[in-house]
Amino acid sequence: QASPIPPIKGTFEPSTVGDTIAVVGIKTHQSFSQPLMKLMTLHEPAVKITSVDFMPIPIPDMMRSDHQPFVIAGLPGVMVTDTANFRNPNYHKATDTVETIDAVRYARTVRSLAGAVWRLAETDAAK
Repeated sequence: QASPIPPIKGTFEPSTVGDTIAVVGIKTHQSFSQPLMKLMTLHEPAVKITSVDFMPIPIPDMMRSDHQPFVIAGLPGVMVTDTANFRNPNYHKATDTVETIDAVRYARTVRSLAGAVWRLAETDAAK
């Protein structure tokens, strides 16, 4: 497991194995990313989540996903990733097939994220 961000003492220690879901954002959007991560853990405690939301501006690797236009517009946006592009030799190749997915971890991640989004939507609708 590689990381585009080196260790930052007291702030960030990149994972050396592919056992985490990274929630990637920027510091000014922590009011969104931090509650999202807490709710993800609440809905599926077995999912290991790494917070990557401390940078003042997004680095290039953070801007390769669908959240990019939101961040550019100043809206809270996060990328939820298993960091496969840093560790999976099948990533975006013909060999990147359903058989290479860890179905149990995938299902846990989906439950975690779906539960968190549901709770955030309920909270927002109550406003």
